[in-house]
Amino acid sequence: MRSFICVGAALLLAGCTPGGGPVKVTANLDYANTSLGYRNSGVLSSGQLMFWDLQTNQLVTVPADIKLQSKRPTRRRDLEASQVRGFDFKADASLTSQDEATLRAAVQNKVKFTVKDAQRVDRRQIFTAVSTAYTDAKTRGENPFSSWRVDDATANPARFKFVLLDDEVRASSESIELIGERTASGSLIVGGGDKGGISVSFPNSTTAKCSGDQVSCYINASVFTVFLNQSGGLDYKPTGFDREALAAALRDLS
Repeated sequence: MRSFICVGAALLLAGCTPGGGPVKVTANLDYANTSLGYRNSGVLSSGQLMFWDLQTNQLVTVPADIKLQSKRPTRRRDLEASQVRGFDFKADASLTSQDEATLRAAVQNKVKFTVKDAQRVDRRQIFTAVSTAYTDAKTRGENPFSSWRVDDATANPARFKFVLLDDEVRASSESIELIGERTASGSLIVGGGDKGGISVSFPNSTTAKCSGDQVSCYINASVFTVFLNQSGGLDYKPTGFDREALAAALRDLS
């Protein structure tokens, strides 16, 4: 279970409940994208390959045995994960689009995590590892062209991509902090006044797992297009992607 400090934040924005009190919002930071990568809130592991349908924003795990090589891990030290984006939330009343934008900006700028005894583990030669896994599957008599859905990916490369989980940040624990001009009773107050607005809580996540001896607390992803080269072999092209959309897809996957 991830070591998580439960805190609240009052973001004094335009939205409010019919009775005049603050709108209550519960933020879900599972798999949120941060400066260290995606919060690895479930059971995701480096080397995991997934098929990504951009149209439906759905991920499907690919039955691939990809063995990634690692660079030498960095020395252990405390690290910070900031710029929190790609999170989900639920509100007890409707929010305007401006309220939502202000809420997301406030969380991005006012929330950070501290991970203790952390070290980065970067991977290398990831496409070589994918090619090796693909070739080995064919050698075993399997049909990765179909089971990996390469047939769909090569037929519609604009819609279908592959996601490979790679670099990690391993640590022993994680805590959340709220950054602001003033705090009160464990809450962060943003803006002026003390009535109306939006009150945001960050409850302990039941799927979080950043606690233990060098567990994978944050994980990064490479996204790429696959295509068949002139010799009929599988080739890869790295591509940019919407990191917040991938965060949402990872939550649905879990």
